[in-house]
Amino acid sequence: MDVPEEAQKILLQGWEENKDAFNCLNNYFVNINTIQDLNHTIQDLYAKTPSDKKLIYLEAMKHEFKKIQNYRKQQGISLTRSLPKT
Repeated sequence: MDVPEEAQKILLQGWEENKDAFNCLNNYFVNINTIQDLNHTIQDLYAKTPSDKKLIYLEAMKHEFKKIQNYRKQQGISLTRSLPKT
């Protein structure tokens, strides 16, 4: 689609109407450009997600996390952070 806002509306509608919900939600998150917007959207959508769809939502989060892990590995970025010494 040439109009990102319209694509996002369609993906969100697919998620809400349970029409290929996982893929719609996954692609919806992929199209969010900033970490701040993504963080806000993740929290907002989770709060609005009915309990019968929470598992699908969490599977989409797991999928996104794995993509981030793989990217970090490819870039040589540590997957763990050092904890401060006490």
